[in-house]
Amino acid sequence: ASPEPSAVQQPFTLTATFTPPANASASLGGTVSFSIDTNAVGSAPLVSNTASLNITTQLTRGTHRIFATWSGDSNYSGVFLNGFHAVTGYPVALTFTSSGNPLVFGQQLRLLYTLLNATSAPAGSPQPSGTLTITDNGTNLLAPITVTNGVGGSTFFASGLTAAGQHNLVASYSGDSLHEPASATIVENITPISSATAVQTSPNPSVYGQSITISANVAIPIGNSLG
Repeated sequence: ASPEPSAVQQPFTLTATFTPPANASASLGGTVSFSIDTNAVGSAPLVSNTASLNITTQLTRGTHRIFATWSGDSNYSGVFLNGFHAVTGYPVALTFTSSGNPLVFGQQLRLLYTLLNATSAPAGSPQPSGTLTITDNGTNLLAPITVTNGVGGSTFFASGLTAAGQHNLVASYSGDSLHEPASATIVENITPISSATAVQTSPNPSVYGQSITISANVAIPIGNSLG
């Protein structure tokens, strides 16, 4: 097939070339029938032992089986050829950002995402559909987001992420019959909550040999937030 690969909705050409046995100068005749994924797409005559067929059928993104069948002639028996043809999808533009980085553990976190056709996609192309997933160090943060005709939105975590440290947040788009998959990553850093510890004794002062009570107060700031 040429070009290989081709893009979604791009015409391409299937070509089958047959070579007679060595020292034979026969010019093969007849026609060659072509099919894609077992679906007949047409036939073409053999010219100089080669048959070519222009394909305008719109194929989905992915790898397709291609077949060429020549029934033979008075000198040679028929030949069956098969191969593969790859079709690439429209590129997409996936953006994925957070409301702040770094954040303090417990601070509110908002993740924003958009998924649309890339600017290099042909004008008027359908927008992507499928699913968008968001994971934190490989674990799903929420249920998959259904994408229909592109998507833009946000998801809000009032109490932030579940632990301090580095979080590899990944938004992954599954792709569909016309669009390529895509992913985007945020390395979100969550710092531990700072605290202040005060130690006091009672009574204070005390006399030698007197029992005392030692107490410690740990203060944690409250009210950190990011909209």
